[in-house]
Amino acid sequence: MTHDRAVRPLDMENTGDHDLLIIKIFSPDINSDSPAIERLT
Repeated sequence: MTHDRAVRPLDMENTGDHDLLIIKIFSPDINSDSPAIERLT
């Protein structure tokens, strides 16, 4: 159940007075089309 909802698109609208902060998890299993970010060491 949770996985099915997590992979469906989600539309959000900010109706408040402050900026909307969205945190998206980038993982190979979740967003396989996201660009790779080089790890800094």
